[in-house]
Order: sequence, then C-alpha cells, then structure tokens
Amino acid sequence: MTVVDHLYALHMQWANMMVIASREHLSADHPVRRFLTPYYFGTIQVNAIANHILISRGTLGSRNFAFTDQGLREAWQAVPSVMVDGAELRGKVGDAELLRLIFNIPDYFARRTDELGVRLPYYEQGEAYWNVVRRMVADYFDIWYPALETVCADTELRDWLEALVGGLVHTAALKHVVGELPPVELRDLAIDAVARLVFEVTAHHEHYGSVGVYAQDVRFCSFAWPVGEQCGTKITAVTQAHAWPGQHPGLATILTSNPCIGDADVSNLVPNAAAARPDARVRRVLAHQVPNRPLGER
Repeated sequence: MTVVDHLYALHMQWANMMVIASREHLSADHPVRRFLTPYYFGTIQVNAIANHILISRGTLGSRNFAFTDQGLREAWQAVPSVMVDGAELRGKVGDAELLRLIFNIPDYFARRTDELGVRLPYYEQGEAYWNVVRRMVADYFDIWYPALETVCADTELRDWLEALVGGLVHTAALKHVVGELPPVELRDLAIDAVARLVFEVTAHHEHYGSVGVYAQDVRFCSFAWPVGEQCGTKITAVTQAHAWPGQHPGLATILTSNPCIGDADVSNLVPNAAAARPDARVRRVLAHQVPNRPLGER
C-alpha cells in the first residue's frame, strides 16, 4: 500500500498529472483549473520532496526496504502492473469500459462487489463520499457548462482530458477514447475525472496516508528483517519512523516523546534544529542528517 497505492499511484500519478494537465492545458482563469487549484496546492513541492527523500537511490526508501539497488529498480518497474482501483482491469474489458470504470468509482465498486460476492464497508463509505463530491462537481459544471454546446466549444477542456488520460500510466492507451466520445459522454467523463481527482487527493490520501501507526512496531509491520527472524531490527524501526513523516508531515509526532504536542520537537534527534519550523526540522532530518550507512547494508 505504501509504495504502490500511496507514493506511486496517488502522488506520482493522480496528483502529479492533475497538476501537469491543468497547468499545461488550462488557462489561469479556466473554471476547471480554478476549481482544482485548492486540491493540488503544494503538490509540486511535496512530490519533489518525496523524490528527494524516498524515491532516489540512497534515500530512506532504498534504506528501508530489503532490496539491492537493482532489486529496487525492478520493484519500481513492476509497480504499474500491480496497481488496482480499476488499473488491474487492463486487457480484461474494452477501452471505453475500462476508462469508465477507472474514472467512475461506484461503477468500479459495483463490479468488485459482484466479483467478491460481498459488499465491503470500504465500498459503502467510499461510494457515499463519491456521491457528495460528484454532486458538487456536477453542480459546478451546470454553472459553467449549462448546455452541451458549451462543452464542445471548450477546446481547453478536451485537451485537458486527453492530457490527463494520456499521462496516467494505467490509462495512457485510452487517450483515443476521449476524442471519440459524443458530447454527452464527454461531459460525463469530465465531471467524473474532476471528481476522481478530488476523491484521490482527499479520501484516498487520508486512507493510504493514515497507516503510520504500523511503522511504530517492527514486530507487526517491518519493511525488512534478517533471514530467519520474525521481526525487524532496531535500525529498521528507526528508519521507518523517520520515513513516515517524509510521506506525511502530519505524522511527525511519532518522533517526539510526547505525541500530544502538536509542534513536534525533534531537537533531541537533530542538533541545532530547535529553532526551525516543525516541518522543516523533520525534512532536514530526512534529507540530510540521518546517519548514512553503506548502500550494500540492508
């Protein structure tokens, strides 16, 4: 979940492409860009930090997981093939159907419910939230696109959709479908796309990013462990604890002896850091002052 669903799918795919498609294909005063701006605010900085402290060679990501450098590269290359939430249906349904299932949460949940034979609480709660988000987006579109003609006349909107669909690794092969959609379906896809982006960076990010408590006990959840052992080592526990705030600065409290203190003081871990802002302190710990160890030591 940490690497595939949170770091790669959510940050590097959904959020990243939301920013790229919006900034490159929508003018500054375009209604869709204005609507999405609060939802991708800070994404560029957050993803740049993630690349610096979690993705690149020799960072906390490679130090936490029990991979060699080559193994980690192969793991990253395999990530797109194990994505879910619709991405796993590639090659199993037609292109238009796949595009609909990826961007329309209730339709995908309904399919999964039929496959599993059970209605999971995750699907019930997710669909309830989706309905609220999509209604909000649809109402917004009713203001700016009251008629189908206005959708067809907005070339920026179609360009944005094609860039978004063509940029996501799990929908790149479906870009041609956007250009083939009639006005009614194009409008529905645009609404679903905006709603899905909001859903990803709110509900899904909260879901995927709220598992930091696991990192506090390497007997329960360890990113690496010695051969023959059933739990991680002390150094694994320390590096995991540092890695989580890098993904979610709000989890910085796991680095302090008093988790009730919102302004997490990590000065006991990092000399001369007491005067810095809490998030800056944590990032300094992650980026520069975690003791290095040889890349071959796992």
